Amino acid sequence: MTKNTKRPTKSKKRAGPKVKPYSFKRIIISFAILVFISLCISFSYFYSRVFSPNLIIEGKSSEYIYIKSSDSFEDVLNQLSNRGMLKNRESFIWLSSFMDYQKKVKPGRYKVKDGMTNRELVTLLRSGKQEPIRITFQNIRTKQALAGKVGRNLEADSSSMMEILNDNKILERYGLDSSKALSLFLPDTYEFYWNTTAPEFIDRFGEHLITIMGKRKI
Repeated sequence: MTKNTKRPTKSKKRAGPKVKPYSFKRIIISFAILVFISLCISFSYFYSRVFSPNLIIEGKSSEYIYIKSSDSFEDVLNQLSNRGMLKNRESFIWLSSFMDYQKKVKPGRYKVKDGMTNRELVTLLRSGKQEPIRITFQNIRTKQALAGKVGRNLEADSSSMMEILNDNKILERYGLDSSKALSLFLPDTYEFYWNTTAPEFIDRFGEHLITIMGKRKI
């Protein structure tokens, strides 16, 4: 006779309540939303500092600012601030630093317009693209009158002009001396950049005279 042997059965463990794991997908989505919001805030901050109007000119559509050859960025900043032209001073400082203008100040006479953005203003000043000045010479009879007119219109002052007009070493390059200095300046209207120096001013007319004399010989 064979004995019936029963195999021991393994006792089944009762499964406890299933804990639903936090979806990895939800984590990714939440993280992406936070990044997107942060980017939107950063973009809005950057956009307002770069592209929002920041130049104010009361009662006019445009105005001129004059930057001297000796001016630093602080001088430019103070001029704009003292004239009440900057809506937000700090944003102009920030972008000027970002665009490396603070170390590249260029002298001149610049035409700025009401409602310009920081980017437009810094780009203009950084480029050195200034507006020329038209000066008419007519019935100038004395060196003092000539020097005074130049001093009122250009960065070069009247005293530096008088020194050049009395400097025979400079004038002899054009076949003149201090007694005939006014012969350089033929009656006409000329354009100059505001930061033209006294030597550059004289050279401009001297070269013009040499050209005219050369044509007459031909």
